Amino acid sequence: MINIKFQTSSLQPAPYAYALQLDLKEGAKTLVYDLEIEFLDRDTLTEEEILEEGFTLSDDVKVNGELPQIWLENLKMLLSRTERTDKDELEENEELWYLDTGKDQFYPKNVRQWADFTEQIRQAILEDSGLEKPLEITLTEISAAGKKTTVIRGSFARQTLIVEKEGVRKSLKWSQLNALLRDLYSGELLYELATTRPKNADGIYLNFGDEYWFELGKSYMNKPQKVKAWM
Repeated sequence: MINIKFQTSSLQPAPYAYALQLDLKEGAKTLVYDLEIEFLDRDTLTEEEILEEGFTLSDDVKVNGELPQIWLENLKMLLSRTERTDKDELEENEELWYLDTGKDQFYPKNVRQWADFTEQIRQAILEDSGLEKPLEITLTEISAAGKKTTVIRGSFARQTLIVEKEGVRKSLKWSQLNALLRDLYSGELLYELATTRPKNADGIYLNFGDEYWFELGKSYMNKPQKVKAWM
């Protein structure tokens, strides 16, 4: 159906630079994927330098499988809205995109849409293959009125987004995901000030699915209204 090739710009240094190849085919009400990610130029760094940036020494990925039909529908819609263009040369700050449908090979004009799609389907594949956990964010507010907890669970593979407040569950539109990520992940995380559980003191505390808890205004720096909008 389509083969997507992507590479970060020549200005992107190791250990962040990588090349991605994603082959997508239509299955029986599924989207069949074959994903390869190779991180580039890491031989220019020491092991310590790679680890200090939050990576491991084996971040390359090679997986295959199937995603639900919604991903097939998303891909078909994106293809129908894509304009083709050719690029003889790339500026050093430009990323490489090369799309091959079997009938046509081109550089897409709507790069932003392809970048968003590729990032989300990459996350869906890593989740589907068990390499990463589904999204889970816990927000806890402690005040004189008591303790209130909101849990947000998102599955990239199934494209579901659920908010649970005090035992009451509500499904959100998948299109709200970008706003959620923008609001909550735009904050600065100060791991050296994080704790392994919420403090027993007034405040708003956040957990992003690992062992760390962050306190708004102290170990997590963000605008309070961005956080409270999801509580």
